[in-house]
Amino acid sequence: MAPQKILLIDQDPWVLCSLASILERDGYLVAGAAHAEEAILSLHESSFDLVVMDLAAKGVSELDLLSQILMRHPSLPVMILTAMVTHAALEEALKKGAVDYLIKPVEPAQILYRIKKLLTN
Repeated sequence: MAPQKILLIDQDPWVLCSLASILERDGYLVAGAAHAEEAILSLHESSFDLVVMDLAAKGVSELDLLSQILMRHPSLPVMILTAMVTHAALEEALKKGAVDYLIKPVEPAQILYRIKKLLTN
């Protein structure tokens, strides 16, 4: 079976690098995007099994990128991984179609567990 492919969207390069490293060590193929335009381009050029995104992506308002992703790829699961967000924003993200969320900082084992759970369902 081919490795599953995950798109990470976060404006913090350190988060992108460290999370990509964790996921790659676990056997996933990972692409990273630091802003909305880069994420949309990646989704246009390649197919992914999961998107893990921060709600505070550069280039769009809080939930616009999530809406754009799900409008173009309605069956693609999207997990929110964020630090600076209100409970109302998380609730809205889930209503718009996000399948799960984690609040930063997260332990590697925690995010790996949640990702495996999402990708096996």
